[in-house]
Amino acid sequence: MHSTPPNSIEPPDDKAVIELISPDRLNPYLTACAGDSTAALALYRWNSDLAAAFFEPLGHLEIMLRNALDARLVTRQQRRGRTTE
Repeated sequence: MHSTPPNSIEPPDDKAVIELISPDRLNPYLTACAGDSTAALALYRWNSDLAAAFFEPLGHLEIMLRNALDARLVTRQQRRGRTTE
């Protein structure tokens, strides 16, 4: 089996990456970076990292909110004499 050494792999150029992500999606980043594609892609990656950082805490908040709502609804139903879910 033949493998290519890591140092011989060329990273894609900014233009190719922009085309794959889509120019429309990256236009706000390009505008914010005065057309500098390298800076725009770095900003895009930073935005993705920031969104990912919120994913876990938001997931926990969703579960806690759902459980709190369920507990209140169960209590309400019990007060009304309704034992079924």
